[in-house]
Amino acid sequence: MQFPSTHWSRLILDSAAGQTAAIQALEVFCTQYRQPVRDFILWCGHAPHDADELTQEFFLRILRSDTLRRVDPALGRFRSFLMSALRHHLADFARRRGAVRRGGDATHVPIDKELPVDLVGGDTALPDGADMVFDRHWASQIVGNALRGVEREFAESGRGGVFRDLAPFLEIGSEPPSYEELASRLGITIAGLKTDVHRMRRRFRLLLRHEVGRTVGAPHEIDEEMRYLHRILAQPGFG
Repeated sequence: MQFPSTHWSRLILDSAAGQTAAIQALEVFCTQYRQPVRDFILWCGHAPHDADELTQEFFLRILRSDTLRRVDPALGRFRSFLMSALRHHLADFARRRGAVRRGGDATHVPIDKELPVDLVGGDTALPDGADMVFDRHWASQIVGNALRGVEREFAESGRGGVFRDLAPFLEIGSEPPSYEELASRLGITIAGLKTDVHRMRRRFRLLLRHEVGRTVGAPHEIDEEMRYLHRILAQPGFG
């Protein structure tokens, strides 16, 4: 499988060089990860209104600053970069809020500089398991992107209704109907249904790998990240 041309390290280099297409692609990345970032901020104890503002400010700072010019393209995973940058962002927010409470003021600290990251939402440390919470949201986003990709391909081939019938065979936590029941309802043979499900699952796995490939720094990291993704998906209560 050819490594995606839009992978993370390529975006770093091209965005830092000011290439418009890369900057637009990075904006798509940020849009896709907006919800996981917001959910993580909420989980850290911030109110919904603050979480909305912090999320918006976080991505604007990435897109508008020269952060990417200082990022090593070999740094690895996009989620690792986001997690580190988000920790710095929340620590900066806590520092600024603390300064305001003391009657002073504080300037923004670039999110790619070393910051004390033990303060989030005031004087409390990051909750235990914070990184795993973020990674679970990352996994949900990756799976969701792949699912939407399969759905889009079915729709483009005029088989959108077929996807809706077969989707339970892909969705985590969903209980698919029996092959006999669904084959009878669709008016096809069980063998034909199993072939459709097999092809759909194979395409889903390829798209899942493609999505993971876009978020790592080099092709050899895909397999390791796929194994980590599967470990997260296998955790109790996921889905």
